[in-house]
Amino acid sequence: MQDRGVAPGVVTYNALLDGFLRNAQVDEAISIHKEMENNGVAHDITTYNTIINGLCEAGQLVDAVEVFSTLVAKRLQPNVTTYTIMIKVLCRQGLLGDATKILKDMADNGCSPDERSYNTIIKGCLNANDIGMALDHLHTMTSQGFAADVDTTSLFLCLLTSPNVTDTDNALLQKYFLDNKVEKKRMGEPIK
Repeated sequence: MQDRGVAPGVVTYNALLDGFLRNAQVDEAISIHKEMENNGVAHDITTYNTIINGLCEAGQLVDAVEVFSTLVAKRLQPNVTTYTIMIKVLCRQGLLGDATKILKDMADNGCSPDERSYNTIIKGCLNANDIGMALDHLHTMTSQGFAADVDTTSLFLCLLTSPNVTDTDNALLQKYFLDNKVEKKRMGEPIK
């Protein structure tokens, strides 16, 4: 590209970053990122979303959090994708309280959580066996008009039959699903 006198732009660099990071080639991605800076190519939020997610997938969770923490100083406003990636990072570190705080901070910063944001934190809670917190998030999500995706629903259903779930958590699960079924019946919605 450069041989033909065409300088790569942010979209090209973002694609290169994504390709390297999807293949766990973090050092190559960092090199591309430095090349972007050296060539004066402005970074956008997609650049940082790609980097944060790539670091997360490569298991470099601390580095992902560090990159996220620099966004405000770089005058970049995190978007719903950025926050959702950070929720995933924090859940993978077992920091459910911090992930919940990020979810709440989103709205405070003018970025409403979406279905993916809620499903990500619910999955994180379920993977950490915090059924109560998962149900709290599920309730908030459904009250905002969002639905659990297939993966999240499957995790809940597996818990209903799991011998590893405490009696208290099993009762919470059954109560939630029974209450949800009764509420749908009251509203005249089909019960599935």
